[in-house]
Amino acid sequence: METGSGHRNSPVASSNARWRNSARPTPKISEVAIRYREKIVAWIADILQEVVPKPAAQRLADVCMMLLDGATVEAMLAQTTAKVE
Repeated sequence: METGSGHRNSPVASSNARWRNSARPTPKISEVAIRYREKIVAWIADILQEVVPKPAAQRLADVCMMLLDGATVEAMLAQTTAKVE
């Protein structure tokens, strides 16, 4: 699994180069977040396919991402609540 850890051939590096060199405006944060989320779900599904059939792996990957989303939201709310108190 490749990451955006600064490798020249990583998907993140090549994507960044495309955006820097294009005449298109910078994408909205939500567009980037959606692409990132879809990539993570695909990676999770690829890993799960080693132990379960492909349709089940996709469903499980979606569930894992929902759990991660929920944990992120809960952590953000807990942090905001702690600042208010």
